[in-house]
Amino acid sequence: MRVAIVTVANTVFGFGHYSRCKTIVQEFFSRNAKPFLFLIDSVARHIDKDLSGTTWKRGLPVPEDFDLVLFDLPEQLYRNLPWESYGKRFTVAINMFDYADPRYEDLAFLPMDDEKQETMQMRGDCTRQYSGFQYVVINPQFFQIRKRAKKISQKANKILISMGGADPENLTELAVKAIQTIGLENNCTAIIPDDERRHDLSEIYPNIEYLGYQDNLPDVMYEYDIVIMNGGLTRYETSCLGILSIAISIHQIQYAITERWNTRHCCINAGIGAELSLEKLGGLIWDAVEDESLRRQVFENRFTAVPENGSKKIVDIIYQEMK
Repeated sequence: MRVAIVTVANTVFGFGHYSRCKTIVQEFFSRNAKPFLFLIDSVARHIDKDLSGTTWKRGLPVPEDFDLVLFDLPEQLYRNLPWESYGKRFTVAINMFDYADPRYEDLAFLPMDDEKQETMQMRGDCTRQYSGFQYVVINPQFFQIRKRAKKISQKANKILISMGGADPENLTELAVKAIQTIGLENNCTAIIPDDERRHDLSEIYPNIEYLGYQDNLPDVMYEYDIVIMNGGLTRYETSCLGILSIAISIHQIQYAITERWNTRHCCINAGIGAELSLEKLGGLIWDAVEDESLRRQVFENRFTAVPENGSKKIVDIIYQEMK
């Protein structure tokens, strides 16, 4: 079976969609299918090395060349696809937001809702949707890294700020300022893939350590006691590694997703960035630094936090639905 997997990877939309698709590509390979990765919009130069060994192209696939087309895209790109061109092909979408009608694909996965053991919902006339956190897909390296021994310190010594590939609301700077208010700049590292933005912040806040794009993110992240993030895949990656996270959301939808996740796996849902004061955020960070019990609880729950077979479940269902 020839499979086209369409996604995006840049500093506008981030790297979460791409990371998830790389894992799904490997799952199709394991079943002797022929997956091809298509990256639409601009492609970040940081991932050129990461793409080595993967069959990929820029742009959209020609529908007639494939048996299955899978899309993993932000909403605005999803809406602008030429869906009429794909009407004769089986189409799948992995959505991180519950798009309103109309829907265009045959099969949808919504890996960010309450557990609904493979409950199916009909959307429009033709879309069948599977909802639940069991469809979360992260880099398999996270599951290997978490097996390593790690000491939980009485007081957290290392704080990582990681807002993903895109940070449209400048939440990294908000977190840096909050850390300054509690005097922990020397304990903090910020990952900023965009070279210009990283340089600008390092000029303003020189006591923070700065890193660029990390192609070994699981190894890097595991060295930290606390991760400050904005959601996306990072909420699942930190839970998998057993690291206490502090979530600063871009908007209400992201906040609500983190809140639903938080009912099962503890993180600190700080609020929406535009509504957060430095004093409140600084206080939450300070409490996390001091709370050994909470950080230990998160670490001890790491083996049950995120299912390891999210990509397998998705591909199993795709094969089942295509029969």
